[in-house]
Amino acid sequence: ETAMATPTASQRNIAVNLTLLKVLYIVFLVLIALKTLVWPPENKVANTTIFFLQLIPILAFAYGLFTNKRRQIAGFCYVLLIYFVGIGAYMFVPEGRIYTWVGLVLVVSMYTSGMMHVRWTRAGVNLSA
Repeated sequence: ETAMATPTASQRNIAVNLTLLKVLYIVFLVLIALKTLVWPPENKVANTTIFFLQLIPILAFAYGLFTNKRRQIAGFCYVLLIYFVGIGAYMFVPEGRIYTWVGLVLVVSMYTSGMMHVRWTRAGVNLSA
């Protein structure tokens, strides 16, 4: 029988990764605000209803993200998949292309960072110094 190797990460790497996740989260909130309220795409008006509809699902996970709750971070990552699909639908629309690319990079980065954090901090993981 071969045992699967457990992932290893130092406490410092885990802390840096969690900080990165928090920063990306805040930048993503700012991007949503810019896209819906400050500089909406052409032929669109600023819309607070759309802003709150986009904001509520990820704001629900803010407490868990900033207090390092593994299950809430994992749930946050799965909710990010909805944003990935929504943003990806606009990949070939010329208006707002910068929002699309920046949004996709942020969502993929947050998903990867969040899932790695959950994997590294689960019970029984070997933390190397």
